[in-house]
Amino acid sequence: MTPCRRSAARRSAGGSAATRVTRSTDRGSAVTEYVLVATLLVLVFLGVVQVALVLHARNVLVADAAEGARTAATRGATLGDGERACAGLVGTALSGAVSTPAGAAGRCVAAYVAGSSGRPPLVSMRARATLPLTFVPLGQVHLDVTARAVQEPR
Repeated sequence: MTPCRRSAARRSAGGSAATRVTRSTDRGSAVTEYVLVATLLVLVFLGVVQVALVLHARNVLVADAAEGARTAATRGATLGDGERACAGLVGTALSGAVSTPAGAAGRCVAAYVAGSSGRPPLVSMRARATLPLTFVPLGQVHLDVTARAVQEPR
């Protein structure tokens, strides 16, 4: 390469020697930035998945409590029937992923709610569970839901 071509190549490449030194110290910065951004994106993705799992468990718990309340509200059924139905559904649907401090017996608790001022009597079912956070290690989430059903006349 002739001297004229070398100086033209230097000018087109960015000019002075100080610029070339700066460029050589930037080598590998794209990989570092990629690792930092990818780590943050993975953490955000895992957080979204964890929220989705908690919401799914909550919706399942609400549905199971509502089914237990409907069972207890039917003619000829007792509160114990509803509690057993709710606890069985929670145990089947959420399996070993959830725990309750009081064990399986304390998972679902039913009560009668008296009707007043023209309102019908209700059966209230409270279901509780503790869900461990799998993807985001921040402990546990305590879920406590209540469902009600209109009591059929006895």
